[in-house]
Amino acid sequence: MLTPLTGLRRSAAGLLALLCAVLMAPPAYAEPDTFGLGNGSDGPLTVNAANTVVNTYTRLRANAAVGATSVGVVDTTGFAVDDLVMIYQSTGFTGTVTSSATGPFDFTTNAVGNWQFVRVTALTGNTLTFTDTPLTAAFSGGTNATATRTSAQAIRVPEYTTVTINAGASIVARPWSSADINDTVGGVAIFFATGTVTNNGTISATGAGFRGAEYFNSSGDNCAANAYDLSQPNGGAMKGEGPVPARYKPPTVFLQTAPISGRGNILNAGGGGICHNSGGGGGGNGGAGGIGGRTWTGDTAPARPVGGLPGGQMLFSPATRVLFGGGGGSGHGNDETGTGGGNAGGIVFVRGAALAGAGSITADGVSAASSQNDAAGGGGAGGTLSLRFTGALACTGAGTLSAKGGNGGNSTFVESPHGPGGGGGGGNIHMQASAYSCPASVAGGAAGTQPTATAPDGATYGSALGNPGVITQGPAPTVLTPANGSSTSNTTPPITGTTPSPNQTVRIYIDGQPQPITVTSDALGNFTFTPAVPLSVAAHTVYAVTVTAGVESAPSNTNTFTITAAATPTVAITTPANGSTVTNPTNVVVSGTAANATSVTFTLGGQSYGPVTVTGGNWTFTVPGPLANGSQTVSAVSTNGTTNSTAATSTFTVAGPTVAITAPANGSTVTNPTNVVVSGTAANATSVTFTLGGQSYGPVTVTGG
Repeated sequence: MLTPLTGLRRSAAGLLALLCAVLMAPPAYAEPDTFGLGNGSDGPLTVNAANTVVNTYTRLRANAAVGATSVGVVDTTGFAVDDLVMIYQSTGFTGTVTSSATGPFDFTTNAVGNWQFVRVTALTGNTLTFTDTPLTAAFSGGTNATATRTSAQAIRVPEYTTVTINAGASIVARPWSSADINDTVGGVAIFFATGTVTNNGTISATGAGFRGAEYFNSSGDNCAANAYDLSQPNGGAMKGEGPVPARYKPPTVFLQTAPISGRGNILNAGGGGICHNSGGGGGGNGGAGGIGGRTWTGDTAPARPVGGLPGGQMLFSPATRVLFGGGGGSGHGNDETGTGGGNAGGIVFVRGAALAGAGSITADGVSAASSQNDAAGGGGAGGTLSLRFTGALACTGAGTLSAKGGNGGNSTFVESPHGPGGGGGGGNIHMQASAYSCPASVAGGAAGTQPTATAPDGATYGSALGNPGVITQGPAPTVLTPANGSSTSNTTPPITGTTPSPNQTVRIYIDGQPQPITVTSDALGNFTFTPAVPLSVAAHTVYAVTVTAGVESAPSNTNTFTITAAATPTVAITTPANGSTVTNPTNVVVSGTAANATSVTFTLGGQSYGPVTVTGGNWTFTVPGPLANGSQTVSAVSTNGTTNSTAATSTFTVAGPTVAITAPANGSTVTNPTNVVVSGTAANATSVTFTLGGQSYGPVTVTGG
């Protein structure tokens, strides 16, 4: 285990402890990652020296199962209660491996590359306990020679307030397995900062990932094109290192029966050259590496294309996995002048409030050295950068981000061509920030060359450059409504939009302020948010971000909209008309018009009615009758939900029917007529019935009164 020179620890304990609550996120990684930008408990850090290691690394001593709340480690020196720790499965692939399979290889759900953050709650002997954050994925560990090579590692994650790296200074990862073949720790530079990371130097895991093959002088040729897996001491050049530890060993410790040489790649590890001086293959990661160059020109004409096969592309999401690049394969040699493969890039994992400065962040693969009268090795692949900031990710001046593949080694022998090495594949860069202004490169490494222009395939002599890697940015959502430039009188307008993927957490910003409640997009990526507090009558802005593991994406489009004062509602009564007479109706229809209103209520005869919905500016309601005779008044008020109109009234008269008999006149004498005409007048009536001599007649229609 290696303990770094640490800066101020716990000097700002508790500073911004509520930040995690602000940056809470749903499950996204091996555990619900609610640690945000950390708690700042390590205080500010200023780095003035080169090659500063800020992490402490140790290896797991035993397997840790899902649900475990502690892990046994080799050494707890440098760890303390309340420390944030990353448990990381760097290696130990246990699936089926087919040497020479070209890939790509899907590591989306593989144990290798998996990680989890835990908060230490107790230290007992060589045990780290984390009661509050049980493991949601299994990690491997052990103490025998085989288990130690596949063990996960525990890495202390410093939690700073601010980080300042001055020019000429650097924060670096401790190289992977640099001390011992079984010492499977290192390769990762990781820290959090609640404030700005000002980098005018370097943050680097260049060459800190899987190791390139060491050169081993071979007396054997093994020229078969399908010589993918060979054993030493006469089995061709060595393979680079990848996530299958059993297929990589330095010459000082290899077993003669182990298939650790030959031209076949092992996942992202480059294959070695074979036969007589063919070049090593480049390692792979975000992009596949390049094949190694041909055999010595004095070999069977026209020199055989049997260079080391390149490490394949690794498919994984840098938001949920991080991987080392694959090491380059060695060039074949029999004259003690060949070269091994380049080491691959490791991992830089940084979170902060913002990134600024003219410095660089790198996880490049290392170029293979040049050879003379033998073949050269392949370049190491680029590693992985995971850079996530709540604010801007900005570089000034010469500042860059880089996870490039290393170049294949050149063969410099002038008298006759020997195999150059293949270039390493580019790595992965994952960025998440509110804005981006850092140049980034995941270029593949160049193919090695030799000096004879007339050789087969020209200067590269059959070697190939590495393929470019992958750059991803945190996905930004889109805000659809309120539309840009729109206006509404609704003071709590629904804010709708879409996310690039379904079921993403979305935070809304109104007038630059985050809303206290997040929403989650549905299975189609649609989201809706309604402000809890009414907005003022004014112009407003709205944008949205997605939130992954406590860190926000780049912002969506910003829409400007205006809340306008709602127009005052009005109401009018059209029936019964003011001053009209209603003749003893069975039902009374009360109707009218209303503007800027959604409903109307009214009173009639001491009874309240409504609310009556306004449709197309009109409203109507039938009041069951009959009404009492005499004067009646309707009083109506409209509303838009927040404001009421002034009352409108209509006074009308309810009149009952009257009747008068004009013939036979009262008191008159009718002289024994054949017929008796009964007539009269009637008001407010449609018909009349009457009796005469005990007989009922009618109804008689009233015409003209």
